[in-house]
Amino acid sequence: MKEAEDSKTGTPLSTGEGQGVRRKKTSFADDVNEWISLDKVLEYLPFILFLAVLGMFYTGSRLHAEKQIRNASAIEKELKKKQWEYNSTKSELMYSSMQSVVASKLEINGLKELVRPPKKIVTEEK
Repeated sequence: MKEAEDSKTGTPLSTGEGQGVRRKKTSFADDVNEWISLDKVLEYLPFILFLAVLGMFYTGSRLHAEKQIRNASAIEKELKKKQWEYNSTKSELMYSSMQSVVASKLEINGLKELVRPPKKIVTEEK
């Protein structure tokens, strides 16, 4: 009696006692179709939808947080700019209100700083 051979490899198929018939090789696609059937998909559909909604909330939350961080960064930059402007204006005002600067500006208009203290005028009431 002639032994059966595998058509692809030419190796004999074992049909001895106790070994049983050799199982046919299946492809990966066949295995996947076996694991994922329509019944299993319908059974797990609510969970899959829950995970999808959860993923969308997670993505939306992350995008919102990134937007808030960008806004906070822009506000911090604007605050630093305003602080610099405040300090610059404050120092200019302090410089321009110094007595020597005011005296030099008034000298241009012909006004001079008093050398002696002002006199107090006293009147007697009757």
